[in-house]
Amino acid sequence: MASDRVDVPAVTSPDRELVKEIARDIGEQAVSHLRIMYPLAYETLGKSGQRSLRNVVFNEIMEALKTVDAESIRDRLQERRAYRRKQHRVTDHLRDVGFSADGK
Repeated sequence: MASDRVDVPAVTSPDRELVKEIARDIGEQAVSHLRIMYPLAYETLGKSGQRSLRNVVFNEIMEALKTVDAESIRDRLQERRAYRRKQHRVTDHLRDVGFSADGK
């Protein structure tokens, strides 16, 4: 009689250093996309802005790796969406009342 057993490969965690390289590459790709598709925004961004964009992408990917089950992933996505909405409201309000980062 044939066995109903199915051998499933063990789940292994990816090498953290390799994942860091992938996250770094995705961040670089985001900056490259901005440079190609939105050259005026890219020029305005400057070197520190480019670094900031690259790093925020990297950091988000690395933080996302801490969530491993479907429920925690859904929770994190919902929290991130809510956080962005809140940040946009605050930023829009500050702009409406005339606040700018350069103090002018």
